[in-house]
Amino acid sequence: MADHFLSVKKSTGLSPASVTAGTSTTAGDHVEVRMLDGAGLNNLDVLMALDRIKAHIESNGYSVTA
Repeated sequence: MADHFLSVKKSTGLSPASVTAGTSTTAGDHVEVRMLDGAGLNNLDVLMALDRIKAHIESNGYSVTA
């Protein structure tokens, strides 16, 4: 099984076409999300997780040490 990654570069805008999708990490992109393959995730699970990550960043800010 492979994990699935979605990543974007900082300056590529909001278009869905700017998202790179694959089964390996993309070192050149600035933000990346990994979904664990075989974990039984569906679209709603992933969207809810992303909402929680967004809420965390909004209330705590972004920090590489957090």
